Formats: sequence, C-alpha cells, structure tokens
Amino acid sequence: MLSCLFVGGVRSGKSGLAQKWAERIATHRLYVATCQPVDAEMEARVEKHKATRGSGWDCIEAPLEPLAAIGRHPALKTFGAIVLDCLSMWLANMFAKHLEPEHMAAQAGELFRGLADLPCPCAIVSAECGLGFVPDNALARAYGDMLGQINQQAATLADNVIFASCGLPLILKGQSPTLL
Repeated sequence: MLSCLFVGGVRSGKSGLAQKWAERIATHRLYVATCQPVDAEMEARVEKHKATRGSGWDCIEAPLEPLAAIGRHPALKTFGAIVLDCLSMWLANMFAKHLEPEHMAAQAGELFRGLADLPCPCAIVSAECGLGFVPDNALARAYGDMLGQINQQAATLADNVIFASCGLPLILKGQSPTLL
C-alpha cells in the first residue's frame, strides 16, 4: 500500500519525517536509496543519511529500478514498512540516461502500482520543485515538469501526503500519520 508521500524542498526535513514514520510503525524496515553519489560532497550526504538510521533498517541501493530491487530482497515479506528515498533523485537518474518522457512516465506509473501492491505500508520521499522560479534552460524545465507530474500522480495514489518545511509536517491529504 502506498501510505505516504513526503514532499518538500532541499533540506526541508522530508526524509527525516519519512524515517520517523517508518520507525513508529515497524521494527523491521527497508530503506530504498535512489541516489548515485557522484562526488565527495554527495558521498558525505549519503553517509550522513546512513548515520541517522539506527538498527532495524535494511538498505538497498536502486538508482534506476527500485521496484525490481525491492522484489528481489530475500526478506521482503518480513518488513513492516518501506521508505523509497527519493523519487526526485530516481527521476534525475532516468534523465541522465536520456530516457524519453513517455518511458519515464510509464516507469513512474509502474513503480506506484508496484509499491501499492507490496505487503506492507510504503512511503515515498520526493522534492517539491514547483515553489521557485521557472528555470532558464530547457532540460531543467523538462525535469521540473516531469517531477511535478509524477509527484501529482503519487499524491493521487497515496493515502497521506505530507509537505515538509523547516522539519515540520503539514498534512496536505489524509490523516496525520504518527510522526513525532
């Protein structure tokens, strides 16, 4: 089931809120990381994220095919919650592979349907890119347009949509999941 979509800007606290959500509802959890560190600063960010997760977390790195990676995990049926972090990085990875927009949209639909069919609650983390200015180049505009579309699709399917700002949750849809 697609329980929650956590959206927000960079460093808004969305990943932390998703982590707290999962830790409140389950003792055995799966973290699905889509980031591909490309430099030392990004590697440091990844390590900081890892350090915030304590015991009870399994982690898989799945930059392009998160649903397939989840399905291959040998302990899939034992997890009480899954967090996919993050949709926006996953989309950036597809853009880096120069995939066609139609293919990316189809992949997103497949991902959401697959997450909804999993045996435990799932949360997706994604960046909200629609609060700023219109970018000055076509690639950035195409990315923002596609991310906006797939965020809307995820929000439609999720039971709860939480906007993170300053580390605080604002419930956009559904009921407030246990976060704090």
